[in-house]
Amino acid sequence: MKMVLLLLFENLLRVAFGLYRTPRVSAPCIVVSNHNTVLDTYVLSVLFPLKALPRVRAAAAADTFSRGFFAWFCRNTLNPIMVNRHALKGDPLAEVRTALARGESLVIFPEGTRGEPGVIEPFRPGVGEIAREFPQIPIYPCFIAGIERVWPRGAKLPLPFNVEILVGKPYFADPKLHRREIARILEEKVRELAGRYEQARRGEIEFPDRRLLTTSPWTPPE
Repeated sequence: MKMVLLLLFENLLRVAFGLYRTPRVSAPCIVVSNHNTVLDTYVLSVLFPLKALPRVRAAAAADTFSRGFFAWFCRNTLNPIMVNRHALKGDPLAEVRTALARGESLVIFPEGTRGEPGVIEPFRPGVGEIAREFPQIPIYPCFIAGIERVWPRGAKLPLPFNVEILVGKPYFADPKLHRREIARILEEKVRELAGRYEQARRGEIEFPDRRLLTTSPWTPPE
């Protein structure tokens, strides 16, 4: 039932946001991205092959997805890992570690919360700690462009604006680096994708496919 609901919603988003062609990531992996709306995880789920979806987990704030219809829908489609951002005891990322050790994939937003529309906030070091512990797992930096207009905070319903997903080459963390340094590297990679997207939008550089920015895993030209 979860898969049916997820696939139906994914297809609805493809039509509403123009996500007809998207890159593909290799599972198991970690996907890190900017974060602007509650729809971000659904948009990023289209990057995974169909057969990988049952083993894709999304790190979600427990306080955000604890009540309401949309919270219920997310819990019953995304198979999320609820993270208590305000826990005073224990390891809030323990279930994340367990999922990755089982060979599951992870979608995580290192900013920790939805920021100002179109603004990338500093990445928190938790993602660096996870990356250090699983250096064999590829990490795909992603940038979701345009989604900040779709469902900004305070809006009751989403709007059907076009959305693009840019995916960089996979990054493998060096466990010798400090977790803050790894988080900084990943933040830099996402910011670079965002900057190149703006350059392409202004016509200053070309993407592999001028007709559609969601083409294939993409590394900015030198």
